Parts: sequence; structure tokens; C-alpha cells
Amino acid sequence: MDDAPLHAGDEWGPFGPPLFDDPSARALSRVGVIDVGSNSVRMVVFDGAARSPAYFFNEKVMAGLGRGLPETGHLNPEGRVRAMAALRRFALLARAMEAAPLIVVATAAVREASDGADFAAEVLAETGLRMRIIDGDEEAQLSAQGVLLGWPEAEGVVCDLGGNSMELARIGGGGVGARATTPLGPFRLGQLGQSPRARAEAMRAILARVADDLGARGARLYLVGGSWRVIGRIDMERRGYPLTVLHEYRMTPAQVAETIEWIGKADLGALRAHAPCTFEMGDPDRPAYGVFTSGTSGQSRAVIHAHRALWARGMMHAGWYGLTEGDRLMHAGAFNWTFTLGTGLLDPWSVGATALIPAAGVTPAQIGLLLARHEATLFAAAPGVLRQMLRAGLPALPRLRHALVAGEKLPEALRAAWQAATGTALHEAFGMSECSTFISSCPDRPAPPGAIGHAQPGRRVAIVSDEGAPVARGAEGIIAVARDDPGLFLGYLDAPEETAARFRGNWFLTGDRGVMADDGAIAYLGRDDDMMNAGGFRVSQLEVEAAMASCPGIEECAAVEVEVRPDVRVIALYYTAAEELDIARLTAHAGTRLARFRQPRLYRHIAELPRGANNKILRRALRAMPVPAEHAGDDRP
Repeated sequence: MDDAPLHAGDEWGPFGPPLFDDPSARALSRVGVIDVGSNSVRMVVFDGAARSPAYFFNEKVMAGLGRGLPETGHLNPEGRVRAMAALRRFALLARAMEAAPLIVVATAAVREASDGADFAAEVLAETGLRMRIIDGDEEAQLSAQGVLLGWPEAEGVVCDLGGNSMELARIGGGGVGARATTPLGPFRLGQLGQSPRARAEAMRAILARVADDLGARGARLYLVGGSWRVIGRIDMERRGYPLTVLHEYRMTPAQVAETIEWIGKADLGALRAHAPCTFEMGDPDRPAYGVFTSGTSGQSRAVIHAHRALWARGMMHAGWYGLTEGDRLMHAGAFNWTFTLGTGLLDPWSVGATALIPAAGVTPAQIGLLLARHEATLFAAAPGVLRQMLRAGLPALPRLRHALVAGEKLPEALRAAWQAATGTALHEAFGMSECSTFISSCPDRPAPPGAIGHAQPGRRVAIVSDEGAPVARGAEGIIAVARDDPGLFLGYLDAPEETAARFRGNWFLTGDRGVMADDGAIAYLGRDDDMMNAGGFRVSQLEVEAAMASCPGIEECAAVEVEVRPDVRVIALYYTAAEELDIARLTAHAGTRLARFRQPRLYRHIAELPRGANNKILRRALRAMPVPAEHAGDDRP
């Protein structure tokens, strides 16, 4: 056995040097591995080369190749048939997934069977798959490498218990040291002695020798392999463990001993016949989770949602997403608001779809590449993220059906640019931390021009006055949600008075203004506290921004009301552009698109618009910027 670190020399085995060390490997979209073991044949396909890659496909077939091998010296005949059928299927799937490279590794059963080489030749002829038959030392090495991928700081001994062998390897300092292979697989225990006592003595002798060689006494064990998984699951059952997740499940030596003793006394047939656990059906109004508002219009608040909110999110599946079980939904936000938590994670999981969330530090320029690599069918983001992605350029996205946008109003110019670049539609939604989204466009009912969309099926939404009375169709008012909406929050944490202040009769007032057309389509006008007053007239910042965004040279803009001198307030437009634009040109553009009282009186060129953690524009930060009075221009309406 070699105590040198694994990374020395050319000891990388069938995989060669790590794929993630090779810059060219970053272009790989699929990497596949097939493990032909003593008891099972498994194929795993990873999404590209990475230190801790994401699974795209993971399937195991129980073949039993090594069953009876110690007695006959040959692979199990029925196992060969099952294993060959699995390998044929896996080869076809790998080609369809374009998994390249596809590495096939065979372990104890194939290497020890007298007909192992014949089986490998048959597999090559039938499927085109070339099996690498590895020895026990290499098997121990690769198993330890797998543990280090998940736990780079792991210190101790990896114990991989397979059907016909048990491999051990010392790990520490990020590398693999001494390794050993033993004949302690379940299929071979009969060779160690005829009586339980003889087998126990033989096992103790083997383990004592290996422990001395590895320096393993008292070390932490990292348990790998199907046999250990079975013992772990039985331990969970014996101890009444509330979860069934084996990854990182821990057992003390005493607990393992107790479980082994329990297995010897238990009726395993009765254990297999256990009925599935029953769900605890609690009060749907009991608190489930809390999220914080973005704080873009003031202090952030803790919003408490009930368990029923998770069920209520189902109204978005058809009313906004068009979400199905087969979708792969990628969300570009961080887990600091309900848009990411709900749309990016909870909703895909609730229907069995795939949730894809880029890691922290991924830039908008890289998101397009991730969409292509992971073959996302749906994409969700705030408008600001889409804008940055378009600036960076997008690859072809043939699997993308459409994109979802929320968080702030979607400029029409950005919608058009996205559709031109991707050939897909953008479906906008309006929501808030207190109720997620409840007004949206969707594939089955696109929004009319100028509108966000319609109330989602099952929702009751109205435009109401400040007193909570519904206004006439076509009249401006506050967007409101029915008090009994199952997705509506329970309240703000420890703030009952503030919670009560948001309700008027049967309506929850969102604090956002809108207009409902005769067909029920709702146009969004902006936050009530962001509305501007020009000469006694209320002006929506969104209307001003939509008009000025089309001015040549402007990249992004935001309109706010600012005080330029005591008791004098004007509409100001803050914009980003490659260079400061001529005020006369800006004024002329505004004059062709906005009534006089809606036109900005102050134009400020800035490097970038201030944004919060979830990419929303921080208008209060714009209002707080110092404004020289001499730059205000004509402040009359």
C-alpha cells in the first residue's frame, strides 16, 4: 500500500486528471459514468465538469452479477442477462443525452470472475461500451475521491462495502493515502468459515490487520455502498428518525452495534410490509415560514406565511408559468425574496419539475450559458437581470419555451429586445412578499398591450379607493386582494397594528396603484408612495419612464419627485448612458410624448441606478441624492 497522496504522479485511474482542471472541459455539457458492481449497475450523468457537479440522470438496476461468485467462480448467469440489458439501455440513453465522455468501470465481480474478461468483450460487441476493470486498490482510491468531492476537508477512513469486497482508504489534507481491499462483501462471507464464530474471528483478524496498515484506529468512518445504505435505513427505522435522507446521516459505533443486534432479532418481512408513513394534517393557518420584504419603499418587514400558502401557489402554475413536471426552471435571483424561494424552488418541487438556481457569484453574462448547458425550459428573473444578459449576448436557447419576469415593471423596449434575441415570449407578473404573485400574463392568456395581465384563476382582485370600495372599470385606484385569498400572509411579525392597517373591510391593500379594463386586464401604475405630484396632478413614474426610455442614448432611467428648494418639488429623471445627453434633446423628446405637467424638469446622468439585493431600483436612494437648485430648470407645471 502506498501512503503517498493520490494527486502524485499519474494515479488518476480511468478518469485521468480531474476534468475541472482542464479549461477545455468547461465546454462539456454532459459527463457520464457507468459503475458495473457486484450487485448493481448504475449510470450517473452529470451536468458538465465541476468539482461538485449536479446530477442530470441517476439510475440503478439491481443485476446481482456477483451473486454465487465465491462458490462457482463465474458471474451469475441471470445477473449477466440483467446487467447486459441495463448496459444496452444506458448506452442508448447516454447517446441521446450526448454524454461525452462516458466512462464504464467494473469492480470486484467482473475482475474476480473467470468469465469477467469474456463479459467485458460481450459488452463491447453489444453496446460499444469499453469497460475498465479496476483492481481493489484503484476502487478504494476512486471511492475516496468521491467522498472528497463532497467533503474536501474530510479526515478519516472511507469504507466502501460492496457485494464481493470491502475497500478502505485513508483520507486527509484533501488527498487520499493508504488503501486496502478485503474479501468482506456480503456475497463472500461464507468463505470465511462455516460457523458464525469462525466468520467473526476471521473478520476481526482482517480488520485488525487493515486498521494497523491504515492507521485507522479511532478514525471517523465515511460509509459508502449499498450495504451500508441498507443498514443506515434500518437504523433510521429502529430509532424513529423523522427523515429518510441518508446523505450525511450519522451513526455512532454503539448505534451501529445496536442496529446489527436489532436486525438479528427483527422480523424483516414485517419491516418490509410496513405501511408508508401518514402525513400530519395540521391546521392550514399555522405559520410555515417567514420572508422579508425588499425594503425598497421603507423599512424591511418580516412577513409570516401559513402552510396553506404553499398550496395556494398552485394558482400560478397555469396562471403564469405554464409549469409541468417535465420542466427545468432556472431562476436568476438570490434566496432573499419570495420570487426566488417560490418560483425558483418551491413551485418546481411541488410538481416534480427540476429547479435550477445559479450559485452566488454567477454573473448575468454567465446565466445565458447556464440556460443553454442545463437545457432550461423556463427562466425567471427581474428585468434588470434580463437587461444585463442581453448586453452580454445570449447563446442559442432551443429548449427555452418562455421567460417569467417580476420584481419591477417590465419596459416594453426590454420585452421587444428579449423576444428578438431569444424568439421567446416574456410573461410578466405582479406580486409582493405578502401574497407572492396574483396578477400575471401566461402562455394561455397573454397580456394586452399596456397591461401586466389578469388575476390568476382562483384569485379575487379589485381596484379600490383609499377606503377600500371598488372603483369603476377604467378608473385609477389601489390594487387589492381579497382577505380570504389562501396565499395571503398571516401578518407582519410582532406587528399586529401594522398588519391591521393594510386591510379595509374584505380587502388587503397592496399600496400599488393600477387600472382594470373592462376585460379584467390590469395596468400597473406604480407604488402609491412613489407616485409624483406635478402641479396638483398625480403622475405615475412608470408612465414617465416608459416615455423617456425610448429616447436615443438612454440605457436605463428612473423618475422620482425631488425637492429642489423649500416647497418646490419637481419631476426628476435619473438616467444611465454612455455619456451625458444634451438637456435640450431630452426636453424635446419628452415634449413629443408627455403632457407638459408630466415632463421631467430635472435630468441627471449617473453611472448606474441604485438597486437593492433583489435588483429592484431603490427610488428612495435617488430622492436622497443632493440636487443643486440651479439645475432644476423650469419648475412650473
